[in-house]
Amino acid sequence: MKNKESLQKYFNGKYYNKNKNHKEIMSKIKNQENKSKNYFIKMVATIVITLLGATGLVFASTKIYNEYIKKYNDEIEIKELFYTGEMAEIDGENVKLYSDEILSNTMIYDENARLYYKIISNKDLYLEYKSKVRGLPEESEVDFNENFFVIITNSGSELYLHRRDLKIDTIEADENTMYINLIPKEDANYDKLHTELYAVVDKSLLRENINIRIDTSVFKIEGLKPISSLPKDYSKEDAIEDGCMVIERPSVDDEHKVISQNQNALDELIKKSENGVESYIRVYFNEMQEIRILDIQYKNGIFIIEDGHPGESTVTKTFKYITKEKFKDNTYMYQCNNTKKDPLYSQMILLLVTFD
Repeated sequence: MKNKESLQKYFNGKYYNKNKNHKEIMSKIKNQENKSKNYFIKMVATIVITLLGATGLVFASTKIYNEYIKKYNDEIEIKELFYTGEMAEIDGENVKLYSDEILSNTMIYDENARLYYKIISNKDLYLEYKSKVRGLPEESEVDFNENFFVIITNSGSELYLHRRDLKIDTIEADENTMYINLIPKEDANYDKLHTELYAVVDKSLLRENINIRIDTSVFKIEGLKPISSLPKDYSKEDAIEDGCMVIERPSVDDEHKVISQNQNALDELIKKSENGVESYIRVYFNEMQEIRILDIQYKNGIFIIEDGHPGESTVTKTFKYITKEKFKDNTYMYQCNNTKKDPLYSQMILLLVTFD
């Protein structure tokens, strides 16, 4: 029953058709990259000014977290909040139907974090939410005279693994904005499909504007210069000298050829992952003079991919598997997925590579 209920809400995956022409496949890769970049936001300083009345005191982030988050829980169940009140018969059983529209009308969507949130600052609204959200504390434990309550969730199943099991790291505030900073848990449960959490926070931090941010710096590869720090004119010669796997496609009529000596680097990384060996590679991809760089590492049982252009912010993507399938002739398509054969998740095309 539980799985069937989840189907009504969470599973909306679509497959890419590998039999379509080459131009369409590359267009999908480009669209994925551009869409993901829209969700990024620049980080602000780690020390912020917190206004307490007219005192103008300054607090470090750790102090804000330790003293101003009064209660916290990331094991709640929020789906009843967007139950439509209707049932449907599936495989001979009646199951509940859920709607994103109800969620959108009930909570506020943060486009940068791709998360919904709700700030609750009074008892009546809190009791309304408590009647639908399993796992919330008693109203007396919140004390709305001194605190406010925040609920955070996402809509549907989360494709990227690192976004499935998040926790609040710090809550900060400047004069106009409160920043809720989330990070992936160290012992994250990647079998979870979505994040659902709440916090009871001191009212002194509440601002008119709310900004939710997900910090992925925990995935930084030690000793490797970040893609965002590379010069914009980072060339294929530079990449070869730095030991990157370099793939080039000069024109629409050309194949995706590996021009560096390590043409099997990605295959070797996949093979190591199958043996549980942690490692990483950097891929430099020149698609008709447009440079794309991928830092691909296998760590803690998942593939972590930093995807972007030299000197620009990157998009973090995390999957359980990278698979290789023949596309045409000697060209192979590398795809990312969370199970090797899973009809409920969209595959992400990583690269096309032509071998000699």
